[in-house]
Amino acid sequence: MRTAPSSRDIKAKFLAPIEEPEKISEIPDDEGFDVGVPGGVEGGIPGGVVGGVVGGLPEAPPPPPPSPVKRAPVRIGGQIQPPQLVHRVEPNYPSFAAKARLDGVVILEAIVDQDGNVTEVTVLRSATPLLDREAEAAVRQWRYSPLVLNGIRERFVLTVTLSFRLQQTS
Repeated sequence: MRTAPSSRDIKAKFLAPIEEPEKISEIPDDEGFDVGVPGGVEGGIPGGVVGGVVGGLPEAPPPPPPSPVKRAPVRIGGQIQPPQLVHRVEPNYPSFAAKARLDGVVILEAIVDQDGNVTEVTVLRSATPLLDREAEAAVRQWRYSPLVLNGIRERFVLTVTLSFRLQQTS
């Protein structure tokens, strides 16, 4: 593809006539110059747009469907009946903690998935790091029957309170 002529080239080829010519001849297309823009498309339309495409751009594809919204876990309470705990593991009371006479209450928040498995555990109230670890390890092993809401299994959140108390000997 030829580049567009500069204004100097045009002035050199086209001069105002001094007298009337006898015959006006046409310049064949292959001998003339193409009017276009640098970087244009071969076979493009004269006066087209830089980067333009013959026939225009193809229609854009439709946007992808929105990703499924991950719903927050349902907090137990109100009109929802809590699912049943089907497998409970008691926390170990480490012998070191007993010898050190460590006791206390650990409050945890647990998120349970649609199948009744505990997936996340967060300590809300700590007793000691040692007892917190044991409480968290035990609750992660708990299993529940699924919570069904409007025929759909849902994740849910629950609060668990575990007490570590030394046996009083008389």
